[in-house]
Amino acid sequence: MQPDVENYTDLGFGASCYTVEGGRILAYVVNGAGQDISDVWAVRVIADVQAHPKDKSMLLLQDMSQSGFTPYGDKRARDIAMAIPDDAEVYLALVLSNSIIGKIIKGVAYRALKARLKENTNVKIFLDDRDAAIQWLRQFM
Repeated sequence: MQPDVENYTDLGFGASCYTVEGGRILAYVVNGAGQDISDVWAVRVIADVQAHPKDKSMLLLQDMSQSGFTPYGDKRARDIAMAIPDDAEVYLALVLSNSIIGKIIKGVAYRALKARLKENTNVKIFLDDRDAAIQWLRQFM
């Protein structure tokens, strides 16, 4: 079942964002790799994180199933992690490709994410299953 996409925005360079569940779930899609796509993605996520209401859990879906990983993209991901307020309650669903590379990245990414994300950020990784990721996030609404 595909969720109802709301407020779709093409960020350029292969990145987009949208909301689900009346704006409660913020979703970001990255289709590619490189400095331009990493920058437009990070700028948008940081702006959304900083504008998020303090009295609500932050529910984030990051679909990286069609993207590549670069050192610059990793740096921008760290910038996003640092922008998350210390007192925010954050749930992050990360969607990766269900390929051999995706499965390897899943093992490495989970440990790396937990090491650099703040204690207030809960993360779960999904392989090519955006619907399951959204279902997981719904329980925290």
